[in-house]
Amino acid sequence: MRAMILGGMTLAPFFSYAADVGYTPMVSLPGIPSGPITFAQYGPAIYKLLIGVAIILAVVMIVIGGVKLIASPANESLNKEGKHDIWGALTGLIIIALSWIVLTIINPSLTTISLTFTPAPAVTSAPEEGTVAGTAGAAPTAQAGQAWFDDSQWRNQLTGISGVSINSGNCKTIGQKGCTSVYQLGDSAISGVRNLASGCNCSPVITGGTEYWLHSSHGPGKAIVDIRDSSQLNTYLTGNSASPANGTRVSKGGGSYTYETLGANTNNNGAHWHVVY
Repeated sequence: MRAMILGGMTLAPFFSYAADVGYTPMVSLPGIPSGPITFAQYGPAIYKLLIGVAIILAVVMIVIGGVKLIASPANESLNKEGKHDIWGALTGLIIIALSWIVLTIINPSLTTISLTFTPAPAVTSAPEEGTVAGTAGAAPTAQAGQAWFDDSQWRNQLTGISGVSINSGNCKTIGQKGCTSVYQLGDSAISGVRNLASGCNCSPVITGGTEYWLHSSHGPGKAIVDIRDSSQLNTYLTGNSASPANGTRVSKGGGSYTYETLGANTNNNGAHWHVVY
């Protein structure tokens, strides 16, 4: 009984990495669909089947022990065997029940086999020279909470430019708020920010990078950033206004700038210029 419990526990990590490939069981088993099935279907079915078999065996042992007690009341040896069988089976059932209850209280997911495979976010390359700015590199498809990538390589390039800074630290997980990642930011964006800092004689602050879950048009491989507004930057870009109107568009130094004020579509990163290089 204990071996079955431990065996059930060890099945989880094994099947969680199994690929979803078609498999047709040679023998029909209860709870397992007929025809080609995946390991995602097969693993949990076997797990539940083993638990069911363990319970059935325990009941059978209790019945056998009871028969021994009833059939030979005067036989001390059989009585002892019968009691031993019954207590052993009951102990096994109690261990199974308590293990399940304790694991469910700690974390319900411990009593199930998770076979959902979440692919790592797609690694995309920066736009090649000559491509349309901001179009290369689709946003990765992944679940919220999955670990995000280290952006040190690109962050160091940007913060190494005199006057340039990034408003927040790198994101740790997908879906995280209050962070700014420049992981795999397009090379043309880095060059564009460098030229902007030099031309405006100001200190650009990047408030949006490749954290695509906060900005639908952003993503790894894309040359798109959000830069916090300032009167000096605004005047440099528009030529005549330190407070441009929402939606103002400017083309300068190889970048397309759109002014966005705080609102539903800015993810609360303040008034800024949305730039596509």
